[in-house]
Amino acid sequence: KRLNTGNNPTGTVLSPNGKSLYVTSRRANAAPYGETLISDLTVIDTKSQSVQKRIGMESAYIMENVAFTPSGDLAITTLIRPKNNIPSVQVEHGWMMNHGIGLVEQKENGRVIQLLLDEPNTFYPDPFDIVITPDGKKAFVSSSGVNVISVIAIDSIRNLLANASPKMLKMYSNNLGMSSRFVIKRLTTGANPKGLALSPDGKRLYVAEQLEDKIAVINTETLETVNSIDLGGPKRITVARQGRRLFNNASHTFQNQYACYTCHPDTHEDGLTYNFAAVGRNLANVISLREIAGTAPFKWNGTNQSIYKQDGMRFSRFLTRTETFNYDDLDALVAYVKTGIKYPPNLMYHPNAELTASQLRGKEFFERSVDNEGKLIPKNNRCITCHSGPRYTNLKMADVGT
Repeated sequence: KRLNTGNNPTGTVLSPNGKSLYVTSRRANAAPYGETLISDLTVIDTKSQSVQKRIGMESAYIMENVAFTPSGDLAITTLIRPKNNIPSVQVEHGWMMNHGIGLVEQKENGRVIQLLLDEPNTFYPDPFDIVITPDGKKAFVSSSGVNVISVIAIDSIRNLLANASPKMLKMYSNNLGMSSRFVIKRLTTGANPKGLALSPDGKRLYVAEQLEDKIAVINTETLETVNSIDLGGPKRITVARQGRRLFNNASHTFQNQYACYTCHPDTHEDGLTYNFAAVGRNLANVISLREIAGTAPFKWNGTNQSIYKQDGMRFSRFLTRTETFNYDDLDALVAYVKTGIKYPPNLMYHPNAELTASQLRGKEFFERSVDNEGKLIPKNNRCITCHSGPRYTNLKMADVGT
């Protein structure tokens, strides 16, 4: 059986009683620019194997993973709250990206609440995984953009919710000072912490340090790292691998607010349109970074002749709002973007490059020079004119009337 979930489903978890399966979604539902962003948390009834309901997380997306408290009273998901509908002129006030958790009360008329992990002067971007100890006292969230694990006191969250009015809860979702009321410690890890796992007794937390090629082992009682398991990764860090670390790390943005990965998850795009091309105007959607070497010029108006310029001074001026990358770091980042980002395998591609009947019809339609009525299509209006060559682009600007 196949069920429709939210856009780009990633994380799944069973409720403690096994009756429901929660499925997160990374991408928001399609909507015109300016409308409230909504991403679905899909709830599936395991007995009937049908979608029970869809919980809309407003103004949030990139919900990577979700976990239940052992008592089953709360489902908690990681999320990001982008501020893409307003001009990016208040980055220093947190009005670009916020990172936090979403909570769903498991009761009749249960509330849906969002709380930030960020602080007024420090941000914890790209929350990826969340696990909860068997006693239900602590939750751990990996912030892969700053190499940090946030330790959350769940009872503090319960107390916070119990005494909050609907108006207060709505305010909490953008309040950078709230995390001090429920985050009890920040644990530093190796590069790019992603997946988390607890030992059966809950006394050990295992952290997959993706770009360190190690697994950190943390004592959940003392909240100290007690071991590091080396996975035998390369001892020599190449320029491109260093670039990948930089791509996934937020240290080059103002107060660590976001990384390249934040808007380019899996080196692709997040599906959003932003208002940051220039102050207060010029909307621009995020473009995929997969195999862009050889496709210059860059930027939405084609004024950046190289990836160096795209990721250098222009990047710091409009996006990071801090010092530009130094030469070594910029070299590393460009090396990664040009050589280390590939398209995923095309599931529709035949190993022998043979085209199916459907693909042959599509090829004929793509390359056609006459319309359905047999009339000649002007050369400038043909698909193959603009989308030519091995990369299906002529690398030229075109006015398409939008």
